[in-house]
Amino acid sequence: MYGKPAWNTGKHIRNNDALRIWRQNGGVNWNKGKHGLQVAWNKGLSAGENEKIARSTAAAHAAIRGKPAWNRGKPNTWSSGSRSNLWRGGKWKLNGTLRQQDMGTLEYKNWRRAVFERDQYTCQMCYTTGKPLQADHIFPYAAFPEQRYDVLNGRTLCEACHRRTPTWGNRCTFIQEGRWS
Repeated sequence: MYGKPAWNTGKHIRNNDALRIWRQNGGVNWNKGKHGLQVAWNKGLSAGENEKIARSTAAAHAAIRGKPAWNRGKPNTWSSGSRSNLWRGGKWKLNGTLRQQDMGTLEYKNWRRAVFERDQYTCQMCYTTGKPLQADHIFPYAAFPEQRYDVLNGRTLCEACHRRTPTWGNRCTFIQEGRWS
């Protein structure tokens, strides 16, 4: 079966429902007195009239085709700023964790670049190059704030190797309990 199924597929219309619908329509079937296939709306028009209709609709479509939308390039002022459903009172700098805010600072970016350059942009576990790299803190970022920007506390890892470290993500629960050694 192709396309959308009929609205009454799988439904059983009872005889009394069909009779009620038939009575609402005045007791006359929609195709009463009609034989064979039904006729198109433009059947019987001359060839010239059909061409005229075809040309007028084609001209209307050609006038629209290729033109940009009326709002193309205009700012959407109806959903920006305080009118947006994502508005949080202008606190965009306060969103995210302190670590995410810290990753945007120049000091963090310089530390990351220095770690990559020292390791010659090579993963220090699998020794591959050309993969997306990440700068890993050997001593965890949260547990040792005094060593956050120490280049000796960093190493270059690819994403796969970084995920295998015991301190990746939220695996480091012992830091929160103060048991890091």
